Amino acid sequence: MAGSRRSGAGDLYRDPRYRAWKTAVFRRDGWRCQVCGRDVGGRKQGVAHHVKPVKAGGAAFDPANGITLCNRHHEQAHRERRHGGGGVNIARFFGCDARGVPHQAPGDADGWKGRRFG
Repeated sequence: MAGSRRSGAGDLYRDPRYRAWKTAVFRRDGWRCQVCGRDVGGRKQGVAHHVKPVKAGGAAFDPANGITLCNRHHEQAHRERRHGGGGVNIARFFGCDARGVPHQAPGDADGWKGRRFG
């Protein structure tokens, strides 16, 4: 139907409360990836990520349900979720090498180390 608006995640990102939530998460985390410490203060260098997905009942606008991640660790978080991790598991994140590639966790057969995510 012409002019109809799809519901879902797109609506969340257009909600003015989302921008306030994102800013609150970035400020709380000092504009740094909480995994590797990379500064994400520049345009599109990082993401305020919902720890528990909104569609799984996570609070959409509560900063306690947010974490600042660089783009590479954000991709890793979504890969972990798709592989049954259920969300961001910081214990499995072991930082990045000098190129910004996430390290492989000991015993991680998925082989993330050395893959470029962006």
